[in-house]
Amino acid sequence: MSRMKEKRLLREKLSAAMQELDSLKKRLDGAYRAFNQGTDPELLEACILEISALHSRYSATLRNIKSMDGDKIKWQSQ
Repeated sequence: MSRMKEKRLLREKLSAAMQELDSLKKRLDGAYRAFNQGTDPELLEACILEISALHSRYSATLRNIKSMDGDKIKWQSQ
């Protein structure tokens, strides 16, 4: 695979991961808002489970982004 194609694929992967991270952050914010405004115990439990799941996905996505080789993403600073 050519170096140019490799960089393009990495940029696409990083962009997709960053979009996913942004989406998860917004969903987490919404879940926290719902929890803070809730009064029904069952809905609060659902919010807690959703927050936990979203937090796990956020952490996994963040680890994925951090695991991308820094040398391969020099294009960001160019």
